[in-house]
Amino acid sequence: MNPRILIVDDEKNSRLTIKASLHGLNYDLFFAENGHQALKDLPHIDPDLVLLDVMMPDMTGYEVCRKIRELSDHQEVPIVFITSLDDKQSLFHGFEAGGDDFITKPFNRIELLVRINGILRLNRFRKLLGERKRFQWLIDRADEGYISTDASFHILYANESAENLLSLPASSSNHPCHLLEITDKYFDRKPLPAWEKFINGSYPNEPLYLIRPETDQHPSLWLEITCISQPEDDHSFYQIKDVTSKVELTMEIKKFHNFVSHKLNTPMNHLLPFLELSLISLQDQNYDDVLEYVHCAKNGALELHQQVQRILQTLGSKNASSNLTLSMNEAKDLMMSVFDTHEIDHSQVTLSLHQDPQCVLPLSSQNFQSLFHEIIWNAVKNHPENSPNIDIQSFCNQETKETIILIRNNGTLLSPHELKSISHFSPYFQGEKYFTGQKEGMGLGLSGVKIMLWNIGGKFKIRNGSDEESVEVTISIPSCQKCQPAIEA
Repeated sequence: MNPRILIVDDEKNSRLTIKASLHGLNYDLFFAENGHQALKDLPHIDPDLVLLDVMMPDMTGYEVCRKIRELSDHQEVPIVFITSLDDKQSLFHGFEAGGDDFITKPFNRIELLVRINGILRLNRFRKLLGERKRFQWLIDRADEGYISTDASFHILYANESAENLLSLPASSSNHPCHLLEITDKYFDRKPLPAWEKFINGSYPNEPLYLIRPETDQHPSLWLEITCISQPEDDHSFYQIKDVTSKVELTMEIKKFHNFVSHKLNTPMNHLLPFLELSLISLQDQNYDDVLEYVHCAKNGALELHQQVQRILQTLGSKNASSNLTLSMNEAKDLMMSVFDTHEIDHSQVTLSLHQDPQCVLPLSSQNFQSLFHEIIWNAVKNHPENSPNIDIQSFCNQETKETIILIRNNGTLLSPHELKSISHFSPYFQGEKYFTGQKEGMGLGLSGVKIMLWNIGGKFKIRNGSDEESVEVTISIPSCQKCQPAIEA
């Protein structure tokens, strides 16, 4: 856009002279014959510079200048007086009124161009500086974190929110710290393949996350990192958003859907068949059978009522899962209940779980059951007959202080596309809009299993078995202190 110049002069010859001097120089020129017209047209023109004659009838240039300085939208526009007066008193009055410079008539064309170019350049720099200060003010006070790094990931700037989110040291502004060293100290970087691309200089197409696992002292923290500069820039600028609430809300919706589906379907499976049998027996006048079926249906209805009450209690209570732990014996009982839910005969299951009273899992019963349900459901739906053989082993890793649970099942191998889909995911992904449960693979999902494990500092891995006839799932959960002999199922 060309600079816009408003020329205010009551003499037509002066206006024509200035127009001729500036012709063909990529300026948009506007003219006013007096001060009143200039003040009227000023809001519509929004000039970058005003050339203002001093000696005009009705309203002098000094008066026009003062009125312009009173306008909030135009009080900073540069004003250059054009005058035949060159005494010190006139200069004083001009600067006192708010003028920025003087050009004396008759003026030299080159001098006029030099003055105009110089003032426009300074005004442009002033505007840029003002915009930068306003931008800096907004960034400094933003709720989101913002950091700037050099090509080696040294943090050059961090606003207050970023300092708090990343736990940056107080002296980081004077002694730049390294982004990757800070994140290694406090966070887990997920997904690892995307972070590896990022560290090697290419920007991945998926979000980057920093996850501080849940501890006894602190809840989990999820940070989403977005680069908002170009790869060729010397410095990189990043936005850091706390998405913990969003991730937790998504997970709670999925877990609750899974919980409700399981809890309500079980009593309904008892209630409806017995009611149907009662109707058949009534038609055949087998009243003894009717009494038995009605009794069973009543038990099913009672169980349904109890489950609904539990669900309502769950909705009305706060989530206290962060304070709950689970022993391996309790985990084994939950595993068996999941097998029963999926109608997997116990003869198809082999369990070899370590036993240690001091070795507990930092998960609530509901969370572990939801997690294990998704893994087993994935095994069932990928088996040709929906009846896989399942082998589960667990052991303590003394070096990493983790409980490792290995789950193998026979069935259809996963394709490379399926394995990639599980590895690349969004924590907000909702595959089915209304959670009807009619779409295969919905519910918590394997990506949700990863989120749940990441939330406590755990790990998840799925791959095709080495014997080419099985799928292996490995989950690692921080907790293990020492190992005891295994429990054989």
